Amino acid sequence: MSLADAVTLTIGLVGLVAGVVAALVSRRHDREQQARPILLEPATAFARATLAALAAMRYVTPPWPSSKLSKPHRNDGLLSDVSTREKRMEPCRKALDDVRSARAAVRLVFHPDSLAAGWSWSVLVHLRTALEQAEGFYRDFDHAKLRGEDESWRGEISTSLRDSYKETRKRVYQSLDQFYVEVAKRLIRPSWNRKRYNQRRPLMRISEESNGASGEPDAGLFQTIA
Repeated sequence: MSLADAVTLTIGLVGLVAGVVAALVSRRHDREQQARPILLEPATAFARATLAALAAMRYVTPPWPSSKLSKPHRNDGLLSDVSTREKRMEPCRKALDDVRSARAAVRLVFHPDSLAAGWSWSVLVHLRTALEQAEGFYRDFDHAKLRGEDESWRGEISTSLRDSYKETRKRVYQSLDQFYVEVAKRLIRPSWNRKRYNQRRPLMRISEESNGASGEPDAGLFQTIA
């Protein structure tokens, strides 16, 4: 083989390799483009369901003590109007069921042990706890009223229960923000390769509180699965 033939062959091989590499890169890019909507759809549905649940729960938020402000809280009437209270609670329970259903799709698409699924679990736990705390607030008031202690109850006790509820709502938003972060990471380079994304399982500690259980992130929130 002459030198000219060898050069020609080498150039041909280089061109072939370059073409194969370009085709593989293009194929991977196409797969990533196709994967993004698949990931985004359940993530968006879950976020919307969560925000809808939070919006519904505004109408059962425990009211502040009437002595704090001259203007009564929008939910002050729920203390005496049990029928209206129950009508407002029902959409909250339905909204919580919607969040639970939306989370199923997140687990299916992102993988049950993914960080996104882990944070969606945290969102659900804190939502459920907030609703239980709201129900417990009004239930506790009813008991105090039966004992004739409703006036004194509206002071320190109601404030403490309301503060616990508000803190749990804040944790819902914090967990939802972390969910957004993990979804955004997956959208950069979509993949279902578990090794590549080093899937982790959230370790959550459930602590019993006055009116139910709430998910508290442990010090070692996530632990890599061997």
